[in-house]
Amino acid sequence: MDVIFAVNVFEEIDKEGLTEDTINELGRLCRANGNVFIEDHKFGGTKPIIEKVVRLLKEKGFLLELQGETWVSIYARLRKQ
Repeated sequence: MDVIFAVNVFEEIDKEGLTEDTINELGRLCRANGNVFIEDHKFGGTKPIIEKVVRLLKEKGFLLELQGETWVSIYARLRKQ
């Protein structure tokens, strides 16, 4: 895949203990130079989860290209090297 959007899903994925499995699958599905965009709402302690996801994706060879916050969400875009 060239682009993968994962919006408002990692809080639930993390609750189920499937974050690392999901990161492995994102790494498998994303082609070289493909992008993964993750975003979650700020409510409910999501910021640490997004930071965990970014760290795990970087460990899988993704490069963090953009990270930020709006008044309602936290987001990041990473590119697979």
